[in-house]
Amino acid sequence: MNIQKIALTGATLATLFAGSASTVFASTDTPPSSLRGEIREQKKEIRSDRQELRSTVAKKRSEELSKHCAQVVTNLTSIITRVDSRIAKQKTDGKDVASAETAIAEAKTALASGKTYCDQAVAKFDSVPTDKWSTQQPVIREAKELAKQSREMFVKARKAIGTAVKALVSNVRKAKASPTPSTNQ
Repeated sequence: MNIQKIALTGATLATLFAGSASTVFASTDTPPSSLRGEIREQKKEIRSDRQELRSTVAKKRSEELSKHCAQVVTNLTSIITRVDSRIAKQKTDGKDVASAETAIAEAKTALASGKTYCDQAVAKFDSVPTDKWSTQQPVIREAKELAKQSREMFVKARKAIGTAVKALVSNVRKAKASPTPSTNQ
């Protein structure tokens, strides 16, 4: 027996013993089939409550994921904009910025993919049915997988931004290391 079944059985028995056990055991004319019926009814009620709880949790995850993705996209877009301006500045100074431009293009692509995966995950979390676990489970798993892929794309974008920044910094170091020709003769 797994933990959930044990907890469900324990909760059912505790409810029965706490609420109606005294009346059931006090009267000897209660048929055993009515007790079984009560247990079945309480199990159905517990299942229904758990299904609604899972649906509510999925909706909350959807809201939180939506907020989180919006914040990540905003932050990374801001950083990409600043790096783009540094690339433009170094380009006008005549420095080689091809690797930085490639890395930023990769970051933009990964960011767009991450946002798409995130939107899909939010939609999946919003569409979790409330009927049975067997129908809820595949939708929740798919939504979690999409959220995981979104995170991976955001991490890829962040690493690409880091690569671009390193390329720009190395250009600055090269410029400082090489002596500038003097115009005085």
